[in-house]
Amino acid sequence: MMVNNFLKKIKVKTRMNSMGDSVRKQVILLIVLFLTMCILRPSMFLTINNLQAMTYQFPEYGLIALGVMFAMIAGGIDLSLVGVANLSAIVCAKILITCAETGMSEPAIAGIIVLCVPVCMIIGTLCGVLNGYLISVLKVPAMLATLGTMQVFAGLGMIITKGKAITGVPEIYVRIGSGKILGFIPTPLCIYIIAVLVCSFLMSKSTYGLRLRMMGTSNKASEFAGQDNRVIITKAHIMGGILASFSGLIMLARMNSVRPDFGSSYTMQSILIVVLGGVLPAGGFGTVRGVVLATLILQCFSSGLNMFPSINPYLKQLAWGLTLLMVMIISVHSGSFKKFKWKKA
Repeated sequence: MMVNNFLKKIKVKTRMNSMGDSVRKQVILLIVLFLTMCILRPSMFLTINNLQAMTYQFPEYGLIALGVMFAMIAGGIDLSLVGVANLSAIVCAKILITCAETGMSEPAIAGIIVLCVPVCMIIGTLCGVLNGYLISVLKVPAMLATLGTMQVFAGLGMIITKGKAITGVPEIYVRIGSGKILGFIPTPLCIYIIAVLVCSFLMSKSTYGLRLRMMGTSNKASEFAGQDNRVIITKAHIMGGILASFSGLIMLARMNSVRPDFGSSYTMQSILIVVLGGVLPAGGFGTVRGVVLATLILQCFSSGLNMFPSINPYLKQLAWGLTLLMVMIISVHSGSFKKFKWKKA
């Protein structure tokens, strides 16, 4: 018994050391990337406008990446979150435009905007419940289930919009969604910070975070411990759906329009962020801090590429795919997966 406890302490210590090493590497990579862009394009990268633009951009896919993180720690994946974001934005846009067409004043529309937030959260929750039911009750593999629901959500968006982009969102919504809180904090960044704090609390301070990691480590061990894996999986996808709905609200404010296929590249980017952030694709391990750092790294890299006119912007998709493959190959051959193999025992 004493030997087993001693071994467990060593394993936990090893995992914590590995997590610390991963975070240090991410911080170093972020600093190096930031300094490189500052040296190569100081007159463009270090401008206030560029830095502000970055704070408006990365919360969109950063929130989706946080949602993917929950699903991946549970041992699965969620490919439907971009569809959830677009569907939420479409419903919100239709409500606001309908209210504006009836001649409502701006204060009245502001009240409707407040009501749109819980409506979109309900949409995200329902989408998460559907994903959780397919995966945990009907035992459909997570990748196939969320791939199917992604098409379902996109199809619903197509039906509502009739395949056309929705424009003409009331100006007050754009001002609020693209404005600044306290005069200097962009609203999307504020929403992202709140989401990060909530996710950090859930993963590190609540029993749910422990249960989620335990289930991702071993489904059987989780069941033997008396946990209801169906509830845990469903909650993970509900969190993803709610986070995606807020991402949709941010996209609607920034673009002042919405269409069912907007942000299609965010699926690849969010998966890349989560893997780069140190979340194990096999489940059971990952931190919010690592995902946030990976989001900032990707945003610096993306903004830096935009400052080189000679680089074809369509090469970004190729770059994201190659980077994801490279990170996965390095993780496998460097022993990152083997290092945590003891968890599956």
